[in-house]
Amino acid sequence: MTYAQQFAPLCREKPGVTWDNPFGPDSVCYRVGGKIFAHILPEGAPGALSILLEDESIPREKVLPMAILRCDPEEGESCRMFFPRSVFRPYHSPRAQWSYAYTVLLDGRLPEEVLAAMAEHAYQSV
Repeated sequence: MTYAQQFAPLCREKPGVTWDNPFGPDSVCYRVGGKIFAHILPEGAPGALSILLEDESIPREKVLPMAILRCDPEEGESCRMFFPRSVFRPYHSPRAQWSYAYTVLLDGRLPEEVLAAMAEHAYQSV
């Protein structure tokens, strides 16, 4: 099971959540009240971000699985500061939205309890 597959239930199993594939069959958006709080792109999804990490354990230009999560500005900044190698500005979002979302790499670096807290915060942020 991939990290993206392990992360999906953290979003899907919350009350009132629906999901769909508005950006193609490979990515999934999770919504509550019709608003997206999480968008998961699995490894190799078309259009997924190639991130060049300065880490010899990850092949250069590897397409990594990721989730774009809604957040409040303070949470987003904190997560980017505390997890600089796993949390980035929101992938494929205009600058005006950078304070309200972040991209999380689903590559096994972040503990499941941290990912669960991030999913819960995204859900509560809608």
